[in-house]
Amino acid sequence: MKRKHLTAILLAAACMCTMTVPVLPGTLPETVIIAGAETSGDFEYHFIEDRSVVEITGYKGTDKIVEIPAEIGGKTVTGIGDSAFSGCKALASVTIPDSVTSIGDSAFSGCTALASVTIPDSVTHIGDYAFYGTLWLQAKREENPLVAVNDILIDGKTCSGDVRIPEGVTGIGGGAFYGCTDLTSVTIPESVTSIGNSAFSGCKTLESVTIPESVTSIGNYAFYNCAALASVTIPESVTSIGKDAFEWCSALESVTIPESVTSIGGYAFSSCTALESVTILNPECEIYDDAQTISGGLGDDGNAVFAGKICGYDGSTAQAYAEEYGYTFVSLGAAPAAALLGDVDNSGEINSVDASLVLVAAAALGLDQPSGLDADAEKRADVDGNGTVNSVDASIILTYAAAQGLSDTPLDLKDFIPKS
Repeated sequence: MKRKHLTAILLAAACMCTMTVPVLPGTLPETVIIAGAETSGDFEYHFIEDRSVVEITGYKGTDKIVEIPAEIGGKTVTGIGDSAFSGCKALASVTIPDSVTSIGDSAFSGCTALASVTIPDSVTHIGDYAFYGTLWLQAKREENPLVAVNDILIDGKTCSGDVRIPEGVTGIGGGAFYGCTDLTSVTIPESVTSIGNSAFSGCKTLESVTIPESVTSIGNYAFYNCAALASVTIPESVTSIGKDAFEWCSALESVTIPESVTSIGGYAFSSCTALESVTILNPECEIYDDAQTISGGLGDDGNAVFAGKICGYDGSTAQAYAEEYGYTFVSLGAAPAAALLGDVDNSGEINSVDASLVLVAAAALGLDQPSGLDADAEKRADVDGNGTVNSVDASIILTYAAAQGLSDTPLDLKDFIPKS
């Protein structure tokens, strides 16, 4: 199967300024409906979350200075949507109210005169290329090549050499280092939990990256075409690898995908021409069903080829994938028995002893002391999966154990975990 990639950044079409309605700071004219679009003054919007709040979706004005309203029609404005202000070339200054929590992809991209942006602490999500092509971003880069807003690293494209992302950053935004060709190594701190889409895409000189145990997801195209990346360690905290995440990493020779990973996206390791082995430790990992998901490229006949080996457990999805596409499979033997959630002492059953161990661990952690449990036991103790071992986990275990003692049939601990 052949496939073509579009790697250029696509900017949304410029705003069409067809109507100008003067808006005084802090006020908005009566909401009207124009050609099926909901508008309020120069702002276009739609309702989200069962019509309880509002997201700005467009701007039709020509004002140089814009204050985004905190409310429209009595509803709180919580988001600025994808490409909402994209291409508004007259826009020079924008103030975002503290009701807003999310700024979408390319929200202000191509606003070439935008030099002043006020972003409140309430914003916890900033989308891919949100401020691409603005004077504001250019000035931020001159202050510091690592541009972070509210602990989200949104840009590092002017970095070079060995880069250490500062502690406190919680996420690496989509496209943050896109096309940074002078980058050789990156150290990511323990505070980071996610690596966004295309975060390091096209960083052709990137040789090594340190991904900490705190990271839970690797986005689509995250390391696409990092041609010099020879090795990568994926920590056991990661649960998903996005599509095309390591495609065209032509120096990558081997990779071990830990048991924690439950899904591998399409073409995640496609066209990795030097790849000799891929070890998949989760016997039930969902592997996107295409020969190019793991491949060394395309053969003369246009079909995917892979000269390396895929290692996994007997009867695993790794074995099924390798056999489906005629790739070499190397068995790691029988899969180890899955750890029993709640069975803290690994005795084979869940009972009051486990609850006692959880309470002791929780008390120690509350005093900033070690829990007394090893890493595997801590995972089994955190039954509600919130990342913390506490009295709630103990209560769940006790409730389950009591119910199981009165039941003639096996019960499932997960049925006793409160739904969030």
